[in-house]
Amino acid sequence: METFLKKQPSNFISQTSIFAPLMPIFFAPVDYVFLYSAALLISFVVLFKSAHFFVVGFVANAPDLNIFALFIGLSIVALGTSVAEIFVAAAATI
Repeated sequence: METFLKKQPSNFISQTSIFAPLMPIFFAPVDYVFLYSAALLISFVVLFKSAHFFVVGFVANAPDLNIFALFIGLSIVALGTSVAEIFVAAAATI
């Protein structure tokens, strides 16, 4: 086992790990780690706020269209689960 590990290049683990896309964040200089962390925090805040406005907008328009709240919830869940597949399919065609 030791000979196997000695034969591998030094970056073997970072290339084969499932966390390989995150490796630049973990081993980046300190100023970049702060920048990446701030960008991640800002993006989560924007995501949650936009989701809140999306749901509030749906619920506000529901009585005008005579739509039940259950149908709104199911529609949002269905849309949320399908958007990822739509983006992957669109990226695959490019």
